[in-house]
Amino acid sequence: HIWLKDAAESEDAGLGERAKRVPLSVNFRPIYYTRPGEHNSRVHRRIKTFDDAPFVSNERETTMLAGTLENDATFEYHMEINHRGLSFWGEIEEDRKEEFPTFFSIAFYSPNFIPNVTNMALKDIEPIVGDGSLYIDPMESKRAKIPMMMKWDDVMKKFAGAEWNPIKSAEFMGKPFGSHKIRITPANTRDMYYRWSKGYSGIYPFQAIHLVHSTEDSWYLRHSREKDIDYSKYKDRGEIPKNKRLNVNIIRGRG
Repeated sequence: HIWLKDAAESEDAGLGERAKRVPLSVNFRPIYYTRPGEHNSRVHRRIKTFDDAPFVSNERETTMLAGTLENDATFEYHMEINHRGLSFWGEIEEDRKEEFPTFFSIAFYSPNFIPNVTNMALKDIEPIVGDGSLYIDPMESKRAKIPMMMKWDDVMKKFAGAEWNPIKSAEFMGKPFGSHKIRITPANTRDMYYRWSKGYSGIYPFQAIHLVHSTEDSWYLRHSREKDIDYSKYKDRGEIPKNKRLNVNIIRGRG
């Protein structure tokens, strides 16, 4: 989870208290299909064991979590945290004879800011969401703004078509994020696929937005309808190298 902090109460103080809002989150996602070509057969590959945990330190910038997945594949997940922001990358190594190969991606989730929204009137929701928005920079089009109070049905009508995905970068800002602007950008887009989409449920974007970063190989296999696939052609499906990591920069003051 990524918790935001409110602004300090005085100019002499460094940071304020942790904001009383739902945290953002970043997930390392190893998935596979039990029935290739059928999207409803997608399964998240579970972790079986972790290697030795890294020692606790306030000085360390990079943390690596390593271990074994349920199919005996090994993984390394890396997180780097410093004054420039946060970075995420990783790799999965598995047997080439694996019946159901794993596809790796890293996802950034903007959460449901109002979990009890079904019990609230629109007039009570609007002041909480306010001007909250997602800004996207598509590879094939100009920058676009997606207000969090615009219904997903209307968003998808307005932004239908291939020109709105993949994207080069995304930014969250507005009332749900306080005095922060959150910029989520791949370090390199060559042979990569970075896209935005709605959450698994919800009527409005404030109920969840997903940003997913992966190699083109992983993206193709996750969305393919083919039942007979030669996985040897997609050798980059299980990694996101450091030079193509996902960067998260949190800027105070929306600067």
